Amino acid sequence: MAIPKDILEIPRPSSTRVKATTKEAVYNVIKRTSIRKNGKIIPVEKGVIGKIINGVYQSIEKQTYEVDVKSYGLFALNEKLNNHIFRELLNFYDFEDARKLYVIASLRTMFSDI
Repeated sequence: MAIPKDILEIPRPSSTRVKATTKEAVYNVIKRTSIRKNGKIIPVEKGVIGKIINGVYQSIEKQTYEVDVKSYGLFALNEKLNNHIFRELLNFYDFEDARKLYVIASLRTMFSDI
């Protein structure tokens, strides 16, 4: 299906192409680059970076997740000091029960309100 010229004229980032979707009046904007393979230049699509919805370009912003060192430190310290308990639980319980007991006990030591 051909992309209408008025959609192609909408301002969008360079090195992109427009691809139609199954929804009417919605088009994906795809980032493109190229690589050399056996002396030939081959185009490569790097993924959808935005959409054109009803004639307006809208960029897609990926959420960035950040691990708080203070939060992770509590888990790491607990694992370092108490991992032998899990191995001992495996002597008396099957794996799933031992894992549940270890996780519940670990969470209760880290967070007193649980």
